[in-house]
Amino acid sequence: MRIVLFGATGRIGSATLQQALSRGHQVAVLVRHPDRLQFRHERLRVLKGDARRRPEVVEVAAGAEAAISALGPRRNTPEDADAHLQAVRTVLEALEATGVSRIVAVLGAAVDAPGDRKGAPDRIAGWLVRRFARWVYEAKRQEFDLLRESRLDWTAVRPPLVVPGPPTGTYGARLDRPPRPRIRTGDLAEFLVREVEEGRHVRQAPFVA
Repeated sequence: MRIVLFGATGRIGSATLQQALSRGHQVAVLVRHPDRLQFRHERLRVLKGDARRRPEVVEVAAGAEAAISALGPRRNTPEDADAHLQAVRTVLEALEATGVSRIVAVLGAAVDAPGDRKGAPDRIAGWLVRRFARWVYEAKRQEFDLLRESRLDWTAVRPPLVVPGPPTGTYGARLDRPPRPRIRTGDLAEFLVREVEEGRHVRQAPFVA
């Protein structure tokens, strides 16, 4: 499969890139600093650019069958939240323009969706995120709105606390509440790529942990 990946130099994006290549996919990435990519591969196409610039996003997305977005604000500031939302809008518009109908995006367990039945620990964790990472939370909440308003076949993945570690294959997914309080980066990356491959949660927002 031909996948375009946004946010490939971040912790989650880097693990997702490695997972996608290990599963035999062709991957195109758009990064501002190509030197931050941890490795090169014959099935990896690297374009230098900014996800807020539509011509560059259109170029990297051309020919892709699906997209994965691991984009997120770098800091908990209103400026970084605005920059993130600008990138999300540009990516969604460019995907529609190039005929890429499928996107899997990473949000967070603090973002609520219809049908949620979170337990007390999850509600407390969400309150803490909203209290101490206000701008990151707000950016991700608005990203969810943009996904739902788009014409794309989206999946909004909501992990709880993401901790470093290789994949274990022991994670699970639920639509109403997080199965566990944390997930390894490798397991989240594997879920993102498998969701692109299998399309089990189209137009849904699964918790994965």
